[in-house]
Amino acid sequence: MTDSESAQFWYEKYRREQGQTNQLTVLLRECKQTADAHLERAKMEAKRFAREQERLEKLRASHVRAVNSVGAGLEPVSDQSFMERLRELHHEVSMVRMWRRGEAD
Repeated sequence: MTDSESAQFWYEKYRREQGQTNQLTVLLRECKQTADAHLERAKMEAKRFAREQERLEKLRASHVRAVNSVGAGLEPVSDQSFMERLRELHHEVSMVRMWRRGEAD
């Protein structure tokens, strides 16, 4: 191989490698842009999530205040009144059963 052929060979090799380097540089830029866009979307989503969490926490606090001030709507029942009501209910069910069988007057 002569000196001019050798020089031509090395010049072409340099040009190919330079082209590959340029292609890789372009690909890296595109990847960085895509990653930056994903990061920006993730930040926006995190902010939206934080706002939603704050709104839900305010709603929960409001609910707790309402329940504590009004109560759950159930009054405590003593054991004695519960037993009386259960006895009355049992008697009513027994009467309906007897009536359906034709045993009651």
